[in-house]
Order: sequence, then structure tokens, then C-alpha cells
Amino acid sequence: MLLCPYLIFSQVGIKTTNPKAQLHIVASDSLLPLNTDGLIIPRIDEFPAVNPTIAQDGMLAYVTGAGSVSSGFYYWQQSIPAWVPFVKKIDDLLDGKSDNDGTDNGSSIFLGINSGAADDATDNKNIGIGFNSLESNTSGENNIGIGVNTLTNNTTGRNNTAVGSSALRNNTTGESNVAFGNLSLVKNIAGLNNVGFGNQTLRLNVYGNNNTALGDYAGKSLDFDSVTTNNNDNNVFVGSGAGNSDVTAQQNVYIGSLAGGGDYDAVNVSGTAENKSGNIFIGYRSGYDETGSNKLYIENSDNDSDNALIYGEFDNNILRTNGELQIGNPSTTGYAFPTADGTANQILVTDGNGQLSFQNNTPLSSFSLVRARMTASQTLVDGSQKLLFNTTDFDLNGEFDTATNSFIADNQGYYSISAKFSTDTQTNTTTYTLGIYVNGALYESFTQNHSGSGRVTRQIYAIVELSANDTVYIGVDTTATGAGTSVLNNNTRTTFTIERIRQIINFIKTKNPIHLNRIFFLF
Repeated sequence: MLLCPYLIFSQVGIKTTNPKAQLHIVASDSLLPLNTDGLIIPRIDEFPAVNPTIAQDGMLAYVTGAGSVSSGFYYWQQSIPAWVPFVKKIDDLLDGKSDNDGTDNGSSIFLGINSGAADDATDNKNIGIGFNSLESNTSGENNIGIGVNTLTNNTTGRNNTAVGSSALRNNTTGESNVAFGNLSLVKNIAGLNNVGFGNQTLRLNVYGNNNTALGDYAGKSLDFDSVTTNNNDNNVFVGSGAGNSDVTAQQNVYIGSLAGGGDYDAVNVSGTAENKSGNIFIGYRSGYDETGSNKLYIENSDNDSDNALIYGEFDNNILRTNGELQIGNPSTTGYAFPTADGTANQILVTDGNGQLSFQNNTPLSSFSLVRARMTASQTLVDGSQKLLFNTTDFDLNGEFDTATNSFIADNQGYYSISAKFSTDTQTNTTTYTLGIYVNGALYESFTQNHSGSGRVTRQIYAIVELSANDTVYIGVDTTATGAGTSVLNNNTRTTFTIERIRQIINFIKTKNPIHLNRIFFLF
């Protein structure tokens, strides 16, 4: 008998005579399967104490969960080498990887094509989600990149957070930056401690540090085309377009949409690039066209320094309001300062109703001063009569009317008034009254009876508050028995003197002294 050996190669089919693969198992009924239709692979409680080798690359096992390993299907991947769990599908991200060394020590998580491609697989604690996120990172730690091209060029930079397409894309060594928004801090290379929230915030910053920008395009041009460290640091831009034209800037604070915005477009290279520092702009478009440094604007428009509500210069210690300055509410107990300057030597006074104004401070040399007398003796009649002072020894302001024998005040103020008269010798016992009359009404008087034989002499003095155009004259009142008495025109015995001693001004009164340039508060 002749025996001929043959090698037989075939496929294995279970419940099928026409297998379609090396092993083909068919369920008893695909629509109504039995509870035994399936394949049981080796079940283990723990991974083997000795790792498989290349010969077992791809080997499957099911972990029961009865040990220290979570339950589920695992396969051996020799290239790591480690047991890799089967996971549920994560959309189209086929390259998600975490803790590839199997040590569970806080290593990075990467999801997306090229995400974390250069990671050194140590416990850097990075998270990269999206195409090219953290692609170049090697040893940088505690970074988060979510979005296409976030932190793409980062190598050793630490503690950065980027959310949004291309946020912090060019960062390599910069640390502790936060970028939320499309192209936020996209040009940053080594800048530290920057915060950008909004589309294209701090977009062109390269080396600037400690800058904060909130709002679309806020601080977009800062550090544009910088090739070295230009100290573009410590700026705060809050509001859409705030600080958009600042290319070289330090220690600025802009709050408000387009505050300090300017007309510069760094991307299209149009308008005027600005170099500013130490400014504070508050309000919509405040300081929009300002190109200087150390300025203060509080305004809700692009008004310039002469029209902004509040303007200041920090380097010159200037604070200016271009509107009405009020202390308290003028309609109640406060007062409002004038909006225009007075003339030289004027003083600031209040009308008592909340409004201050500049008024002339009349010098004492121009105050009223008059001495009047009579050129002839005057015979008294029964009753009240005006003394006929019809000439003056001096009248500084021409206020005495000799035709009416009266003083007519030009200005409001306080006036010192004195008068006296003397008669020829009298032997009657008549009452003689000397009075000061203001606008025809008796203001003050002095009355005394005459007795014996001799001249009648009376004298009076008073301080009187007069308004402009008030009239003052001196009068005598006597009874019938005194009629016919002659008032002597003696230059030393019968006179009328009036002097303005103080002007009436409602001065500002404060608890403490106030000192302002060119303004004097008199009390």
C-alpha cells in the first residue's frame, strides 16, 4: 500500500458549510438568537504577572472586574507595551490616547489628529482636544488646548489654557496664559500671564506680559511685529475693540467698547499705530483719538480733552471737568461751580440758591465816602423836615444829590452813617429829634428835650444795610414851640457823613480752609 501525505488548508465554519473567513460562526437565528449564541474568550480577574510578548500582539482577553482591573475587553499592544481597553466610539477621533504608559499617574489626554503627537508620554497632565492641539508639546505641563490648532507650537510652556480655533497657536515657551476665542493670543510666543476673552483678543501679542483683554478685538494690535521684548506689559482692555490701535503700550486701563480704539488696522496695515502708556480711559469710545500718555478720560463718546466730561494728566497732576461741577445737589443744600472763568481779581460767591459765580471784589479805595454840610442856616418849622445839606466837602463816587439833599447808594453794602446839628441859643423846653431816613422811612432816631438857655445839639450814628439806589437823608422833628429855631451852617457843628464799610457777598463757607489757584474764599 502506498501512502501519500498531503497538507490540507481550509476555513472553519460553525453552523455553516460556506465559511467566509478563517473562522466563521453563524448564530442559530439572527432575528431570534438564543442566549447561547456568542463567543466566549478567555476570562481573567487580573492581568498576567508576566507581560505578553510580540508573539501575543493583539491578543484578546476579558477582565471580569473581580480583581483590581476594571471590567471589559482588553487587547495587548506590544508597541506601548500595555493592555489597552476597548472603548466606546468617540465620534471620528480615532487617535485618542491617555496614560499610554499604564501607570495611572496623571498623564495627558489627547483627542484629535496630531493632538499631542510629540508628547513625551510622561505625567505632564495636559489635555488636547482638536486637530493639531498641543501637537509640538514635549515637556510642557498643565496645559489645556480645546479647538483646532490650539497651542499647536507649544513645546515647554506650562499652565496655559486655550479654547477656540488657533488660540495660543504659536505659543512655545509662554506660561500661565488664558485664551478664549478664535485667534485669541494666536501670535504669542513667550508672553506670560496674559488673559484674552473674545474673538481675536490680544491677537498679535508676541512677548507682552500681564495683559488682560475682554471683548472682540480688544488689544488686538498690541506688540504687533515685535521681534524682541518691548515691555508691552500690564495693560487692561475691557470692551469690544478697546485698545485696538495700541501697538506699543504699557500700564494702560481702557474700559468700554472702543475705548482708546483709534483707527489702526494692524492686519490690513492701515490707520495710525499708537504708542501709549499710563492711560485710563472709561466709557464708550473714551480717549478714542488720544495718542499721548498718562491721560485720564471719563466720557461716553470720542470727545477730545477739551470736551470730555472728565480729563486729567497723571504726570502733571491735572484733573479737569468740562461740565458743571456740583458739590451735593444744588436744588437742596449743594452748590454748582460756574463753567466759565471770571475776570482778573474777581472772587467766587454764591447766590444762596445753589449757584456760584465770579463777582467783582470791590477794593476799599472805591467804597463810598461822603461828607456833606449846609451853605446857609435853616429855620425849622413845626413837625418833621429834611435838613438841607446842599454841598459836600468830598464825595468819592458822586453819590450825594445836593438838589434833593440825599445820598443815593450806587452799590449794595453796609454803610456807616453819622449826622449832627446845632442851633442858635434857645430858651424853650421843646423836644428835638434827629433821625436817619432810608427811602423816606425813619430808620433810627435820637430824641431829647431842651432845657435852660443854650444851643440845641443832637448827634446820631447807625450802621445801615443798603441796596443799590436806596436813598438816605437826615431829618429833624420838633414841636410848635421850637418853630423858628435856626439850624446853624457851622462846618464843625452841622454835618452829614456816610461811608460804605463792607460789601454784601454770600461767601462760600466751609468747615476747613480751601486753597485753589487764583480763587480766594473770604470769610
